[in-house]
Amino acid sequence: MEEERKTARTTSEESSTPLASANSKVKRQLPGSDAEALINELSPLVPITPVLCKPRHHQSFTVHVLRDDVMPGGTKQRALTDMVLNSDADEFVYAGPVFGFAQVALGVVAHAFKVKGTAIVAQQPDGSLHPQTRLAKEYGANIVEVPPPNHLKAVQAFAEKYVEDQRRKGVHIDILPFGLHFGPFMDAMERRLRAAISSDLLENPPKRLWLVAGSATVLAVLARIFPTTHFHVVQVGKTIWPDQIGIKEDGSKEFEATLYVSDEYFRHIARVQPPYPSVRTYDAKLWTFVEQHGKDGDYVWNVASDHRAYGNTMSTEFAKYDVSGDGDIPFISPKEFLHHHHQRQQRLRDHQEKQQLHLNESSSVATKTAVRDLRDVLIDRRQYKLQAHHHHGHEAEQHGDTGEMERKRSKSSQQLQQQP
Repeated sequence: MEEERKTARTTSEESSTPLASANSKVKRQLPGSDAEALINELSPLVPITPVLCKPRHHQSFTVHVLRDDVMPGGTKQRALTDMVLNSDADEFVYAGPVFGFAQVALGVVAHAFKVKGTAIVAQQPDGSLHPQTRLAKEYGANIVEVPPPNHLKAVQAFAEKYVEDQRRKGVHIDILPFGLHFGPFMDAMERRLRAAISSDLLENPPKRLWLVAGSATVLAVLARIFPTTHFHVVQVGKTIWPDQIGIKEDGSKEFEATLYVSDEYFRHIARVQPPYPSVRTYDAKLWTFVEQHGKDGDYVWNVASDHRAYGNTMSTEFAKYDVSGDGDIPFISPKEFLHHHHQRQQRLRDHQEKQQLHLNESSSVATKTAVRDLRDVLIDRRQYKLQAHHHHGHEAEQHGDTGEMERKRSKSSQQLQQQP
């Protein structure tokens, strides 16, 4: 398994070699002021929002959410800016799952720099585009769907063939490795985040920071920025290996991390949703662990939000988290898109209550039966003791009378013998 994982990583790095070599210097020229404004727009400052966590069985506490959900493409949008700026390719390709955010980030950045960004994804059974893929298309991504069989490896193989075909046609094209977990990209993300995170937080890093991990790219970069922070990592998809949470082969640690593994299916919406805009199938799955293990003053890294993909109205619940100040961010309404999940949770609670009631009734009947049986046994034992006591008393009385008569006879016999 370890060898397979190393081989997979090596292959990923090899596939990114053309892109990595293209990143040695800036190749896409833009007017100075325009480039700076565009970069700032694509990698804005990271807002921090205090959020009250209200666990069911614990005292409420406050966490500080680092809000990369303010960008349509999430955290990875920041570094994709450098990937496009530092390459003279005419087309950029990314192959991944339909519910991933790299496709959206690619659409946003490619459109901004007027290059072609192609997202290769699995074709959906009903023939429609997944909301995330549809959003990527609206932002300008070129969408290529892979017909069945279209598991992730098949999608990636299709992407490699697509790139080869395009190169044969003379197209200057770069392919982005899955998860974007490669050196140049992570270096660019570190630079962008250091510029976007407040200086106060850089000087006084979080003691504890929560985040989800898929490819663990964001975790690896944040560990560079906050080397003294204890990371609380929630695995929501593929296996997170020890070296991805800072554990070296000799057992030493590059950084402190605690791993939690979500038992929810990767594609499913999280049963417990955070009270701020997030990705319902991804970032949201850490909230249940925050409720259980979080502490006052913890930080949470929110990679992105899928509200733009599903709706265009801001809910009352999420309105207070609108950092734009104008109320125009189209947050999804929980009533519209989580209604069936709330119903499912209610049905689950009802079922559990019925089971508990049945268990209590069964336990009550069993207890009553046991008490009745015990009472009968005690009564039987008491009656037995009373009867035994009465029997022994009667025997003692009989034995007592016989002894007295024997004593009288003995005394009379002695008196007769003493007479002359």
